[in-house]
Amino acid sequence: MKKLKLTLFIILLFLISCQKGDKEVFTGERGGGIIIGTINEPTTLNPIYPPFGKSIGVENLLFLSLHGRNAEGKVVPQLATSWEYSEDFKSITYYLRRGVKWSDGKPVTAEDVKFTFDLIKSPDVGSPLAASVRFIDSVKVINSYRICFYFKRAYADELLDSGITPLPMHILKDVKDVRNASFNTSPVGNGPYKLKKWESRKSMELVANDRYYKGKPPLDKLVFWFAPGEEELAMELLEGNVDIVTDVTPSLYERIKDKKDINLIIKPGHTYTYIGWNLEKSLFAEKKMRLALTYAVSRENLVKDVLLNLADVARGPIPPTSWAYDEGLTTFSYNPEEAAKLFDEMGWKLQEKAKIRRKGNSPLSFTLITNKENPIRVQIAKFVEAELGKVGVLVRTEFLDTPTFISRLVSGDFDAFILGWSIKERIDPTMVWNSDPDKGKFNLVSYKNPKIDTMIDRGLLTLDRRETKKIWAAFQKIIAEDIPNTFLFYPQEISAASRRVNGIEENDTRFILANLEHYWIPSSLRKTIDVTSLGAKEEEEEIIEEKPEPEKPIVNPEDLLEKKAKEAAAKEAIPEPEKKVVEEKKEPILEPKPEKKETTEVVKEPEPEILPTLPKIKRLVIPEYPEAAKKVGAEGNVFVQVLIGVDGKVKKAKIVKTFGNPVCDAAALGAARATLWIPGTKNGKPVEMKQTYPVRFPP
Repeated sequence: MKKLKLTLFIILLFLISCQKGDKEVFTGERGGGIIIGTINEPTTLNPIYPPFGKSIGVENLLFLSLHGRNAEGKVVPQLATSWEYSEDFKSITYYLRRGVKWSDGKPVTAEDVKFTFDLIKSPDVGSPLAASVRFIDSVKVINSYRICFYFKRAYADELLDSGITPLPMHILKDVKDVRNASFNTSPVGNGPYKLKKWESRKSMELVANDRYYKGKPPLDKLVFWFAPGEEELAMELLEGNVDIVTDVTPSLYERIKDKKDINLIIKPGHTYTYIGWNLEKSLFAEKKMRLALTYAVSRENLVKDVLLNLADVARGPIPPTSWAYDEGLTTFSYNPEEAAKLFDEMGWKLQEKAKIRRKGNSPLSFTLITNKENPIRVQIAKFVEAELGKVGVLVRTEFLDTPTFISRLVSGDFDAFILGWSIKERIDPTMVWNSDPDKGKFNLVSYKNPKIDTMIDRGLLTLDRRETKKIWAAFQKIIAEDIPNTFLFYPQEISAASRRVNGIEENDTRFILANLEHYWIPSSLRKTIDVTSLGAKEEEEEIIEEKPEPEKPIVNPEDLLEKKAKEAAAKEAIPEPEKKVVEEKKEPILEPKPEKKETTEVVKEPEPEILPTLPKIKRLVIPEYPEAAKKVGAEGNVFVQVLIGVDGKVKKAKIVKTFGNPVCDAAALGAARATLWIPGTKNGKPVEMKQTYPVRFPP
């Protein structure tokens, strides 16, 4: 009993220490805005519907939670100024901040908090957060700025479970279908920024909230640009048109790591990437099959060749950055011989000629899906396909747009998939691993284990954090041994920011956008960028098979047909003589005596002089086939667009089409920058022109 009281006392001291935080003051020059580039567009801005994938935190700029976290990761007041526990630790009373208003001017009160709690709990609303509040018995409004949460029993994560993000009751109280409400895409919030405009798949603009309780933040506006792909994101970052890029991929990291005007922020990640096996499919129902498939994939080579060592091999469903991570957890190392043995034991025999395993007339094959917008996942899928092909497993890969991908996952219409998952400070595996469909809303692989269900509840309801850690260690061990997923790697969290952006703290443990309300840009360094011009794709990507009319000046040299692109990629090209001929024909004009004749000749000659000529390759640099690409059998065309200067040297290079291999992309760009050209001409003079040509891998 004394031990329990001591534990409770320590916890109480910790929680009380988290109630107080230094008053934040906005510093730095005011005005201007920044552009944030990302490939992760939210589907909703309603915080009771957290994103299926990775969040970029827009909802945190629009809404305040009862409490948040500071740069050190500690819980600090936000909408609530303070809170206190009851003597039996079965209730928490929150004291709300007075003077906080919704962006429409209405006050934020305790009624909003209770209303939102009731929404989350309601089965009709269908919030995934329902599982996280299931141990809260009830909520009582004491007065407009005081509210009490009552728990079914005392446990360690009461504070985290009750720290909800309230919604405006006066707007949503009469809405019957909250999930599909217009509020979700045009919300009224109470955070430092408010939504001004959202163009799906293009951009989202937030403007400073004049009614924010701390005062107006330094930046007048924030623009989120949803890039169509990594190459467009890289191009705009390198050209200084984008201020912050979230989720920098390893290939982009390699390209920008030595740029002095770009600040790279690298932090240990809080996610894991994995292959999910559909346990409803007979092929994956047997654990031995999942084990054999795991043995056959070299995750070490995956990390080295595809992730460029910017990740660690994963062991289980909790990353090393979590307090609950089990350092003693073992994993299944790469062992293709053991994989082959297991396949043989299950009756899947290798046919030497076809190099495919069969059981009777059935080949050992399945389809692996992932979202095509994520180039790393596409490359991982190709890597897995190549690895399993070595042991006689036929893998068909499908790369889907994100909405289709998610629809397939939710409906169970898949064999296997590649996905990532984020783990927060509050460990609650319910949504992913609970057997009950109402609780395990994201249990995509249909994993069923009553022992795990019980263990999750025990872990969530234990008061002693040390005992909880033991439970989560046992949980990780069972999941790792059952192999419902093949855990691939824990990626590092890499972001990039222009050095123009001030206010980024080096030791901030949070996501780069978590402290966005404190960022600012000096007025002397501000730029005005038209967001609609970002990532504009050039028309030559379509490889149009028509010749431009020769009598018309070529306004856009990049509009080239496939034939011309192939010619430009030839190893040798002979310079066009037109330029010299035009220059030489100027001399005879002086010889004829009749003035009219001279005048006539001068009038006739200008036409050939204005005919433009396209750039021709003088010395083509062919890239080496990267070793990492060889190992995964990567092959295809990378289309590179270059801007050729009047001296024939490449001033800029970018990729306009890729087949998804980042190391091949980097090799193609390096070769393109080193290639020398005979510049194109206009009116007989060299001019800057763009040209596009394909680079084949392997060469």
